[in-house]
Amino acid sequence: MKDEQQFNKYNPEMLPIYRLEGSLFIFSTIPPALYFWFFGNQGLNFSSLPFILTVISSVFLFAAGIFTVYKLMLSKNLAYIGILLSAAIFLKFTMTSTYGFLIFIILFSYLIFYISEHTSTINFQFNNEIRYLNRAKSASIISIIFTVLTYSTFYNDPCYITVVVFLSCFISGILGFAWSYNYSNTKREKLCFVFFPAILLFVIIGSFINFHIIWFAILWPINCLISLINNNNTESLNFSWFEPVINHPARILFFTFFALICVGSLLLMLPISAAAGKIISPIDAVFTSVSSVCVTGLIVLDTPVDFSFFGQLVIMVLIQTGGLGIMAIATTVVYSLGKRFSIKQERILATISGDEHSQLYKSIMRVIIFTFVSELIGAVILTLLFYFNENNFTSSLWRGIFTSVSAFCNAGFSLQSNSLINYHNQPLILQTVAFLIILGGLSPGVCVLVPKFISFRKISVHAYIVLITTILLLVTGTIYIATVEWNEALNGLSFWDKINNAWFQSVTLRTAGFNSVDISSISPPTYFFMLIFMFIGGSPGGTAGGIKTTTLAMLVLCISSIIRGNSDIIIRNRKIMPKTVYKAIAVVCAGIILVFCSITALELTQFTSSKDLVFEAFSALGTVGLSMGVTNALDEIGKIIIMVTMFLGRIGPLTIFMILITPCISTKADYPEAKITIS
Repeated sequence: MKDEQQFNKYNPEMLPIYRLEGSLFIFSTIPPALYFWFFGNQGLNFSSLPFILTVISSVFLFAAGIFTVYKLMLSKNLAYIGILLSAAIFLKFTMTSTYGFLIFIILFSYLIFYISEHTSTINFQFNNEIRYLNRAKSASIISIIFTVLTYSTFYNDPCYITVVVFLSCFISGILGFAWSYNYSNTKREKLCFVFFPAILLFVIIGSFINFHIIWFAILWPINCLISLINNNNTESLNFSWFEPVINHPARILFFTFFALICVGSLLLMLPISAAAGKIISPIDAVFTSVSSVCVTGLIVLDTPVDFSFFGQLVIMVLIQTGGLGIMAIATTVVYSLGKRFSIKQERILATISGDEHSQLYKSIMRVIIFTFVSELIGAVILTLLFYFNENNFTSSLWRGIFTSVSAFCNAGFSLQSNSLINYHNQPLILQTVAFLIILGGLSPGVCVLVPKFISFRKISVHAYIVLITTILLLVTGTIYIATVEWNEALNGLSFWDKINNAWFQSVTLRTAGFNSVDISSISPPTYFFMLIFMFIGGSPGGTAGGIKTTTLAMLVLCISSIIRGNSDIIIRNRKIMPKTVYKAIAVVCAGIILVFCSITALELTQFTSSKDLVFEAFSALGTVGLSMGVTNALDEIGKIIIMVTMFLGRIGPLTIFMILITPCISTKADYPEAKITIS
């Protein structure tokens, strides 16, 4: 009796496992749905290899749901095999279908994230009633969503939608029926005994008359939610479905940027956002929104020509919000209302911003003030300079504000169709933009230490590394571009204009995306040089992308220490911790993996020069925005690949891997050393 009570003890850690269990049963119907989408026009061939593999994939997912509670790691492995098997089957077809590619990316990314979220280090003590309840609720919710999406996708394929939707609702019905049979206490819940067979019979018979009757299958999961939502166990209501997101810094960063992109896309799709006589397609609106929020600057539409003033304003707001970061905006709003976040929320925000918990509000307010003051000064100067060139104050004012925000946020958007090429002989305009780019690329905390650095006073090791690395990169870039492109891309300019434009391209190259010369005319040596600089990017805490200057510095210092035979990395009488070096190596490796995947996907789907595609991938990952002119030539699948690359480059190459993991508890166990030969 005691063992039975212990077995039925409510364990809150098991709640997400119950939800995963019900979800996996519904996910097992996804491979058939994809099969009917890609192979439906070829007929239902039971002997074909894709169909057989689809069935096997579904069986793996269904089996994963069966083993979830009792053998979680086995369940996860079965689910991963089912997902990867299904992905392999449909990979060829997703590369030729835009909507198929979108479904493929979103669906499988979500499945891998959802399944990997749940930890395996739990005590398997569970309450059967809670298990049945949450399993049925989870299955019903996903079944409703899946039914709506499947119906809209397979609207013209009646027999296929009947099979897939019916299976999904039938599985959720069985799970809800199981709970009602064992734990129903009210008359309303006992109606499930009558309601489920009635709906089942009606849908089966009615679908032979009119396949649209399949819609009635959704009544069962809706009934389950209505019946199960008001349960007597209040303990389960204390745990939010969003708990895996709101308690994980990397996931907060991911989903907040994703939400901002969605809002921006909807605004840019509005007719008021398009210029007179222009139409903005959904894919172009989404691409522009992603490029704006990720402060990249790659464009498929001409900003001053294709967008109205309202559309340009939306783009500028997206750039500003994406540059500052969602956390800074949210903190400012809460603080201005006289309120504070909870201690737990403050710690999560501090983890995202990289600041100390006690200095969170002060640091974020410093970022806000520094950003707006810098952009205001830049806007005033640029407005005057544009006015002296154009003699139109209204146009110059708007152009000055937009360019200042875009430059400080390292976005690269401009209200000139050819970026800043028309101003290649205007050093004041170019240097003002370059100065804003440098300020934005450095964090405000580092910028305020520049006077101390110039006067050789003591500053933090972090600021010292950032400033030294930035100066070396800027000077090296200027000398290299001026030397190699003197009679190439810089040909035809005066001596000082060549120096000025070489410096400007060195500044903007690493992440800003403006150009004062034609990038497509650069020589091959400069091309490879640009790839490296775009991959490096700016500095931590700023608006720049890339692997960051500190990461590069850590790798250089690590290599230097190994060559000199030192076991420790020492700089300015400070020791660099091994975990910092490990993280730097992980960031570089993650960046290389992502850019390799992006290039491979582009090569498989686009019929364009490999040189241009490689440049485009590096530019997108580094959120640079420079292009060899191939962006407009990309088809819809190519645009989606670049959008994904820009998004991952903005949140950080390592973040996408951190999203999929649950932080593990470190142990103090000491293990014997393993000898590995490295040569």
